Amino acid sequence: TDWQLDPIHGGRFAAWAPSSALPDAPGLDVKMAWAVGRGDQWVALAQGAVLDRKRGDAYARALAASLGDFSVENPVGHGVHWASAMEAALRAWNLVLSLWILSARAAPPEPDLAVDAARLIVATGRFVLAHLEDDTAVTNNHLTANWLGLLACAEGLPEWPEAPRWRALALAGLSRASEEQVHRDGTSFE
Repeated sequence: TDWQLDPIHGGRFAAWAPSSALPDAPGLDVKMAWAVGRGDQWVALAQGAVLDRKRGDAYARALAASLGDFSVENPVGHGVHWASAMEAALRAWNLVLSLWILSARAAPPEPDLAVDAARLIVATGRFVLAHLEDDTAVTNNHLTANWLGLLACAEGLPEWPEAPRWRALALAGLSRASEEQVHRDGTSFE
């Protein structure tokens, strides 16, 4: 996967650059690259690994390979995929969902998958907590996504020493965000 690619406009973002100081990329839309890096494909591959009896092993291998590739090609703090805590949080959610779906397989997971997933979950939990999008005048869906991603990290690695703190912060943050962002009738303030 060309993780830095804007597949609609055909250009690439700078993988080598610090995420907080990406060079201008005229004509490119960062959201297009982010869509590829959110890990939706990991959920689909996990579903295929569980549901397709003939090709399930191939889907599981593809999931492990994609996750490993993402981790190598997108070190924390560099490139487009670490420019937004919300995007990292959405990726964590999809990763943990993928692992949960994959756990329904009778076959053991790919050997490198657990290590790569654990590393990415820990890195993401730390990144999201350090980059909470709570500096706006009014909290919004970005902060809510941050809390959901942090909760996913806590639930994805419940034995990790930081997980209890992540869980407590995420649950408290989600509670506050719900009060601030959701009207009594269930509609969003936005």
